[in-house]
Amino acid sequence: MAPEPVAALSPSRPTEHRALALQEPEGNTAVDRTIAELQRAATANPTKHDTWVLLGRAWVEKARLSGDPGHYHSANAAAELALALEPQSALALGLRGLVLLNDHRFRDALALAEGILARAPGDLVALGVRSDAALELGRMDEALTAAQRMLDEKPSLPSYARAAHLRWLLGDPVAAKSLYRLAFDAGRGQKDPEPTAWVLVQAADLFWNLGDVEGAVAGYELALKQLPEYAPALVGHGRATLATAPHSAARALATAMEKSPSVETAWLLSDAREAAGDLTGAQAAAVECVRLGRRLDGRTLARFFAAKKRDLGEAVQLVDRELADRPGGQTLAVAAAVYWRVGRVAEALGFSEQARRTGVREASLLFHAGMIRLALGDAVSGRALVAEALALNPQFDRSESAEARALLGATP
Repeated sequence: MAPEPVAALSPSRPTEHRALALQEPEGNTAVDRTIAELQRAATANPTKHDTWVLLGRAWVEKARLSGDPGHYHSANAAAELALALEPQSALALGLRGLVLLNDHRFRDALALAEGILARAPGDLVALGVRSDAALELGRMDEALTAAQRMLDEKPSLPSYARAAHLRWLLGDPVAAKSLYRLAFDAGRGQKDPEPTAWVLVQAADLFWNLGDVEGAVAGYELALKQLPEYAPALVGHGRATLATAPHSAARALATAMEKSPSVETAWLLSDAREAAGDLTGAQAAAVECVRLGRRLDGRTLARFFAAKKRDLGEAVQLVDRELADRPGGQTLAVAAAVYWRVGRVAEALGFSEQARRTGVREASLLFHAGMIRLALGDAVSGRALVAEALALNPQFDRSESAEARALLGATP
């Protein structure tokens, strides 16, 4: 299930565009002040298309920081106003591409990026959109090519960070760590601390996936020094400390939910509260997880249902829609989990093998691969894969890591 779609705003509705682009940002953060300043500039000189583009980008930044996808409506409106003035503006079309990515319209985003690149082969925004859309569509070679072209054109935080993530997916965590370091170094000293905080969180996530809890926590804490109460860092910190300090993890995750609610955060908050003995709070967070998932993020909700062994019929429906919209590695991994849970193990095996074909090593992928093989009667390789998952990250998921330990007779 995609996020709330951004309506297609036609140039015949400039009044609606202006109202959305110029609405009050309702805050007093740095990005809110930037939005207000650009709104004043756009109002004073409404025929200057690049001002509308800058305003749209500021709305995208607010959406990233707040976790509220509704701000993409304002970004899209600003893009439409810019395109009404300059229909072939690469800047405005790139902004529209960012909106399409948020809306999970990956094929449209890819086509738009390719159109921009046909006229401007080195356009960095279009290359980023192309790489991200191709990855979600399972077209790894295209994602790699676009990311490499970004690096060739301008080694920078966005290009290094994309390359790092792709190296991780290709099973090369050493290269991924080096590239994240380059991304962080490239972003240090910038006026806006959010990009470097984001890179620190991505790097910490890598450490977490490799089972290095201490390294992960250090990364999240460094991100929080860069940007206090930064929701992605709070989520990562809560996940990494859930097993050892569930009360503090729950507090961090509750703060993250207030600042930037998401399906993943609600899921983790439910787990943390359960681990801390707050069963009522855990249930409330689980309810919110389902509510948000049905509205905004069907893929994560399907994964939640599979982990919790509940609502599996709905999980199949959700993941099937996701496979149609974005058949990349993350969706394939979720499909493997869901199909295994409902007993469609031959199909689950196919999804699992496709998800792992790049060489990525992630504990949940290994766990599901092992459980699928056990269901198919291959006890030796099945148990070996489950043991490998626990060895890589003993706390990869509160429910499924416990399931893995129970299967192997391992201690917590």
